[in-house]
Amino acid sequence: MLLGVQGRVLSPLTFSNIRGRMAKRFLQEFKATVSGVIEEAKQGNFVAKNFEQRMAICYKCTQYDTRGWCKSCGCYLKVKAQVAGAKCPLGLWK
Repeated sequence: MLLGVQGRVLSPLTFSNIRGRMAKRFLQEFKATVSGVIEEAKQGNFVAKNFEQRMAICYKCTQYDTRGWCKSCGCYLKVKAQVAGAKCPLGLWK
């Protein structure tokens, strides 16, 4: 049995739909990150110089999972924050 918000039971169809939306969102974020990486690499930038600043923002964010994952995009932040062309899906990284 799968429990959703407020302890309601989720049907397998509902659970499948949620997983599908999460996968779609992850793929969108992955594509955007790869595009950003390619653009930065063309300019000779590979590693973000503001990694610590990005992680400090993530640690304070409500979408930060204590295991190091972003609930919004599904990325592992200690890797994503190091990539120069990566962007926060909420627009918090400047």
